[in-house]
Amino acid sequence: MSRSLDVYLFSKLAGRLDLDQSRNITFVYAGDWLDCSAGIPLSQSLPLRKAPFGHEDCRGYFAGLLPSGDARTRAATNMGVGPRNDLVLLDKLGGECTGAVSFLPSGSVPDQNKAIYRRMSSQQLARILNLLPQRPLLAGEEGIRHTLPGHRPKAPVHKVNSQITMPFGGSPSTHIIKPADVMHADYAANELLCLRIAAILGVPVVAAEEGKAEEISYLLTERYDRRILNVDGAGTSSLVRLHQEDFCQALGCAPDRSSQSLGGPSLRNCFDLVRCVSSSPAIDLISLLDAVILNFLIGNTEADGRSYSLLYGNGDHDRNYVRLAPFYGIRSGLYYAETSPRHAMKIGNQYLSSKVTAKDFEILAAEAGLNASLVKSRLKLIVEKTISALPDAGEAVVGSKHVAAFIDNRCRQARSQLTDG
Repeated sequence: MSRSLDVYLFSKLAGRLDLDQSRNITFVYAGDWLDCSAGIPLSQSLPLRKAPFGHEDCRGYFAGLLPSGDARTRAATNMGVGPRNDLVLLDKLGGECTGAVSFLPSGSVPDQNKAIYRRMSSQQLARILNLLPQRPLLAGEEGIRHTLPGHRPKAPVHKVNSQITMPFGGSPSTHIIKPADVMHADYAANELLCLRIAAILGVPVVAAEEGKAEEISYLLTERYDRRILNVDGAGTSSLVRLHQEDFCQALGCAPDRSSQSLGGPSLRNCFDLVRCVSSSPAIDLISLLDAVILNFLIGNTEADGRSYSLLYGNGDHDRNYVRLAPFYGIRSGLYYAETSPRHAMKIGNQYLSSKVTAKDFEILAAEAGLNASLVKSRLKLIVEKTISALPDAGEAVVGSKHVAAFIDNRCRQARSQLTDG
C-alpha cells in the first residue's frame, strides 16, 4: 500500500499527501507549485505555505472528496481496503474527482494518453444503475477510478450527443447519474421538480434531466465543474476541469460533522465565507439567501455545508475568480415521513422546520449581515413565485404531482405565518 500520493491540480503537481506513523494524513505543497505564479490553494482551508498541514487541518478537504456514510463503507469493502483510511481510498478512487484535483502514487508519471470512454447499451447502463446501491461509484470494477462525495448511489458519466459512456482511469466526466431510489419511485421526479422551481425563480442550479435504461429510471445532472472549451478556430474542443470545493471543505469541516449540531458550518459561517471570498459578493449573497429560503419552503432539511460550493475560475486562465457554484441536490426531504424534521443548519434559533417564525428570519438576516427588510421581502417574493411556478413545473415533471402539492401547502402556510401576505 502506498504511503504517499502526489496531488495534482489542473494536471500539475501541487503537493504530496502522506500517511504518518499514526495512519493520519498530512499534506504539503510542492515547492514548484508555491513558486509558480499560477499556483492557487487547493482549498480556502489550505492556504499556500511551505509548512505541512496536519491531519486535523487537511482532512476536511481530502475526506470531502470521498463518499460518506454507508456508501464509503461499501466502496471500501468492495475494494478490500479499510473504510477509515482516506489516503488508500484516494489512491484507489482519486483519478476523477470533484474540481480539478487528482491523485497518483508518489513518483508516478501521469498518463498523457487520450481519455478513455466505453460506450454502453441500454442493458449495460441498466446493469450499472442496478449495481450502484451495492457497489457505490462502481468501486472495485476494473479500470474504474473516480470518486464523488455524498452518501447516495451515483457515478460520474460522460455524455455526448445523447450517448452516455463510462469514463475509465482518470478520464473526465460531464454528468453525474443517480438511479431511482428503491424506496421512493418519485425520488428523481422530486429533485427534478425542485431544480425546475429554482430555475424559474432565477436561483442558479445545475441542469438535469430524467431518463430510463430498460425499466430503471435515473436522474442525469450536468457537472458545473466541467466545461467544453474551443481550442482553436477550426472547431476543435476540449473538456476541461474547473476547480471547486464545498463549504465544508472550504471551512475545514470533515464530512462526518457537516451538520451544525455536530460542529459543522452554520448559515452565519456560510454567508461569511461568500462575503469573504466571492469575486461578486453582492450577487452571490442574494443567491445564497434565495437558496436557503427555497430549501426551507420545499422542506430540504438535509441541506448542510456540503450542499453549497465555491467554483474557481470561469473557464479561462483567471483561476483566482471565485463564485458561488450552481446549486444541486435540491429536493423535498420532508415529503418523506422518515426524513428528520430538523434542519442541518439552524434558521435563526430553530432547527425544527415547523417552529421557524418570522423572528427567526430576522435573526438570520443579522447573522448573514443582511438588511432585515431585504430578507423579509425576498422571503415573500420567493413564496409567491414558488406558488406561481408549481403548476407549470409540476406539469412538466412526470410523477411529481404529490410532491408539488406538498410544497404548495408548505408555501401557503409560510405565506400566512411568515409574511404579510
